[in-house]
Amino acid sequence: MKLSILLLASAATSFAFAAEPPTRSFDRPLTKEEARFRALDRNNDRQLSEAEFRVDATSTTEFATLDTNQDGSLSMSEFVSRRIPPAKTPPPKEE
Repeated sequence: MKLSILLLASAATSFAFAAEPPTRSFDRPLTKEEARFRALDRNNDRQLSEAEFRVDATSTTEFATLDTNQDGSLSMSEFVSRRIPPAKTPPPKEE
């Protein structure tokens, strides 16, 4: 009886961990690009649709250029591969 309870508990625990996909393969802080991807991913499906990406797009053709596997959505790796221009530094204040 104890063995069957232990096996059942073990199987339930294994299933709980298997049902939740891993967020990253190792523990480190998110980069700015990864954090931006997650902020744009409104439905949390770990893909950016063209509508979700449009908020951040710099041109009308950027989505098609980044969608290298042409599946109609951007993965995290496709999104972070984009070349984002560095932020402009504000001009010095005149005194």
